[in-house]
Amino acid sequence: MGQVVMFAGSKVGTGKTTATIMAALAAHQLFKQRVLVIDATTTLKATQNF
Repeated sequence: MGQVVMFAGSKVGTGKTTATIMAALAAHQLFKQRVLVIDATTTLKATQNF
């Protein structure tokens, strides 16, 4: 069974996208888990960069 982790906040520039990408990378590398990142921000930075 999977787990859901969510990073949320209303302030801009607080590192939510960076924290999300780093947590996904750590889950993949340390635990050999498949990871799906859904970027629901208006800037779509995670989608554009990865």
